[in-house]
Amino acid sequence: MAHITYEDSGRVFKLFAGRSLYAMRISESGSLERLYWGKALPPNTDLRYLNRSNVAQPFDPTVSHKDTNRTNDSYVKKIVDDRMSDPLAKALRGASGDTDPLAIWKAHRGAADGEQAMKISHADSSVPGSSAYERRLENIGWRLLAMKNSADPSDVAESMFGATHDDSLLLSGAKRHGMPRTGMSYPNLSGNAHELIHEEEPPFREVMALDLPVSDSQLTSVSHRSRKLSVGDREDSSMRSPILAPTMGEIDEQLNLLTISQPQMEQNERVGKNMSLLEVADMGTGDYRQPSFVVEYSTDGSTISPLTYVSHEIIPGKAPVPSPMPHVRAMSAPRSPDETTGEVKATTLIVTMKDLHTGLVVEAHFTAMHDLEVIVRRLVMKNETAEPVRLKRCMSATVDFDIPLHNYWMTQLDGSWARERHVRCRKLEQGMTAFGSQRGTSSHQHCPFLVISEGNAPPDEENGTVYGFSLVYSGSFLAEAEVVDVGRLRVNIGVQPQGFTWHLAPGDEFSSPECVCTFSSEGIGEMSRQFHSLVREHLIPPQWRHVQCPVLCNTWEAEYFNVSHDSVVAMARAARVVGVEMIVLDDGWFGRRNDITSSLGDWAPNTLKFPFGIRGLAHDVNAEGMQFGLWIEPEMVSVDSALYRAHPDWCFQVPGRPRNEGRNQLVLDLTRSEVRDYVFESIAVTLREANVVYVKWDMNRHLTEAFSVSLPSHRQGEVLHRYVLGVYDLHERFTSTFPHVRFEACSGGGGRFDFGMLYFCPQVWASDNTDALMRMKIQHGSSYLFPSMTVGAHFSTVPNHITQGHTRKRTRALVAMCGTFGYELDLRKCADSADALRQQVAAHKLVHHIVRDGHLYRLWDPFRVNYCAWQYVLRKKQPDGRTTAESAAVFAFNRSSTFWSNLMPRLLLRGLDEEALYDVCEPLPNNRMQKSGTLEVVRTDDKVYQLGASCVRMNGATLMHAGIPVRFLTQDDSMLFLLKRVRDTPLLE
Repeated sequence: MAHITYEDSGRVFKLFAGRSLYAMRISESGSLERLYWGKALPPNTDLRYLNRSNVAQPFDPTVSHKDTNRTNDSYVKKIVDDRMSDPLAKALRGASGDTDPLAIWKAHRGAADGEQAMKISHADSSVPGSSAYERRLENIGWRLLAMKNSADPSDVAESMFGATHDDSLLLSGAKRHGMPRTGMSYPNLSGNAHELIHEEEPPFREVMALDLPVSDSQLTSVSHRSRKLSVGDREDSSMRSPILAPTMGEIDEQLNLLTISQPQMEQNERVGKNMSLLEVADMGTGDYRQPSFVVEYSTDGSTISPLTYVSHEIIPGKAPVPSPMPHVRAMSAPRSPDETTGEVKATTLIVTMKDLHTGLVVEAHFTAMHDLEVIVRRLVMKNETAEPVRLKRCMSATVDFDIPLHNYWMTQLDGSWARERHVRCRKLEQGMTAFGSQRGTSSHQHCPFLVISEGNAPPDEENGTVYGFSLVYSGSFLAEAEVVDVGRLRVNIGVQPQGFTWHLAPGDEFSSPECVCTFSSEGIGEMSRQFHSLVREHLIPPQWRHVQCPVLCNTWEAEYFNVSHDSVVAMARAARVVGVEMIVLDDGWFGRRNDITSSLGDWAPNTLKFPFGIRGLAHDVNAEGMQFGLWIEPEMVSVDSALYRAHPDWCFQVPGRPRNEGRNQLVLDLTRSEVRDYVFESIAVTLREANVVYVKWDMNRHLTEAFSVSLPSHRQGEVLHRYVLGVYDLHERFTSTFPHVRFEACSGGGGRFDFGMLYFCPQVWASDNTDALMRMKIQHGSSYLFPSMTVGAHFSTVPNHITQGHTRKRTRALVAMCGTFGYELDLRKCADSADALRQQVAAHKLVHHIVRDGHLYRLWDPFRVNYCAWQYVLRKKQPDGRTTAESAAVFAFNRSSTFWSNLMPRLLLRGLDEEALYDVCEPLPNNRMQKSGTLEVVRTDDKVYQLGASCVRMNGATLMHAGIPVRFLTQDDSMLFLLKRVRDTPLLE
């Protein structure tokens, strides 16, 4: 099937994305108006009737059409000449060339009097002079007259159209009555004539059949021969509303197959923008909600720019996104490690709209993902005027929602450093609810993501309708949810307008970041699974889709700045013993970097610490059978550095003003190409000469004094966005030059965890807080949007360096396994725990492919209860097209329930096949038990299994409906179940 269609009869676009449908139409005024977003409907469903929910409100203005420059007779003649090419058109033009609608109507109005009406359905309408022929000329004249007078109401008093409302008026000798004829339509010409020239079919309104004599009531029997439509059914081609200039055959269809009782497909009253569900909203022309964009014209300072539909294009894949902007890839990742390319699984609609007064052009891009319930949106602003334009606001997506039955709820992810992405939900009341970042990054405080749901309570995990939005952007952003007086909701999300102004010279254009919009009818859980699939298949670099992140050990919490060649090699040697695969050298390896006060920007190795350089260190680490990774912070510069002394103007600053430092560092001006060139070359030297296969890219402060001395004054409002583009440019250069290097993004932990960074980096360090109990909330919130394969998570020492918390080893390991898994401690000091660490690594390797590729089901929510549980289900497509649940990994955690004897609810699994049998095993059994006599909880060398055996066999229905009994013995207890569908061999021997 076609994934995007355009229905010319109703000017309706339909985007089929996975099992969902997104529908919108071109309104009478040329706006782009949403009709529906939800479960997929039959392709032939006519949704035009949905715009009847738009009801005009007091004081809401509508578009004025009294501009005689646009509604004069020359426009009418142009419509006639352009739109009519059959014999009827020639007759209309006539020998005199008269195209005055009133004259046409008067000349031919007598043809339908008396008994001639009986012949309409049989007469030859192509023969000049025949009654049917003349009658059709009369109808066309009437329609043109209706168009002219609707466009210019001031002429109504002088027209015969105005007189038709008088029942006493004799027309052609026959008295005409206003008979209720719900099937009769006339062109709704509330738009001006210029707009209608470009429409294939204008909209229509139902009216009293004032243009028919009494004898024409006999047509009623003809109309009843056509079928009646139910609301939502599509009309057949034989029942289309009449177009402005129909062909002779179409007129026959209109008269012979007129449907009296069909539902009215379009609004019959003029509704202003403020009560329309718009896809692109301008400012200052009647829509009092927050707009999609704001432009300011340099000549007069005006900010009004109403848009009218001009054209559209439907293309396979996507239109190119300006480099280096990240974006959702139209081509999917390879289906297996043995393949190198995927296939295009997207179709894009580009709707071009224009300000007819100034020439400003806006392109609205809508990409429907074929296999996912995802629409990807962005705006492209094009200055095709003759003057410079200042773009002051540009949202990536504007989505209007109709009135809810109950309430709207907004869910977001917020927090702070070491407490990122906590779930927060609030009921939306009338007014504006907004959040965002002005820090130059997406930030620890707010994720560029929100969820809209409807109901009496916050969204349910597996039930109900939810809509998710996520920006593919890493800079300052704004998300708005605005409930207006009538209860409707508008969502805007895009670049933060505060401090943003983009100068568009004539011929220039600006593309907003992309916004990923997803729909779920199965709660917030299915929304997350849609986002996860999109990230895995269409966002992260495809070469990393099927490559498991190595089990690594980072030196930061082990040694901080006190690293050296010998200490790192010794750590590698100790790490190899427990199954770790990579050593990552964190901060402290370059310049004179012994603390946070110096050397950022000086990316040459410290020869006192590393006499053989990074190349020599990597060689010796490799000799231990380990891979080698490196930490960098390329966006920053220390005042105490050779770089700053050589180029003090290369950082953000306002000349002559004091500036702020953060963590003893300044932000490099990455809007400048020479700065980016230096950063790239100074770091690339090390990556070229050393066998580095992993890079952790950090960024440890937010932006202040965002001023670039290299830009003129009128472009200073571009600095924050240009900085983000500079960051992307560097990422693009590094990842394309070193495609074998896995880059992990980091910003003081999870301060820049967003879809923009994931385009370049397959994983992000989720938080500097590695306390397992606190990580449960951080990782749970992260899972609303990000798949576990992208979540950097490590096992760390106790007491935890951030919280001083103590958590048992098994729980720390299992929490880390629900991410990339690694270690953040000195393994040289863990000889007594070597066996336990080896068991952890072994368990991780049993489940890592399930966690990486599986569908996530959140079973217990740590924001609502004192425990947490996650289940990953790996499904496989069978030759007959079915998908079956082949394996699963289930993690359950206690989070400080009151005391050990508290009974836990049974753990009800999800996503399995009810009729299938599964082996349920515990690869990492408990080493705690309760003494029967004293009830004391003690360590034991025995393996303690939750189900009494290492592996039991159960069917899917039992696991999902009866569940697994859970008993936690400590306040920080945890467990792991591994399931495999029973086919030929059990999961564990």
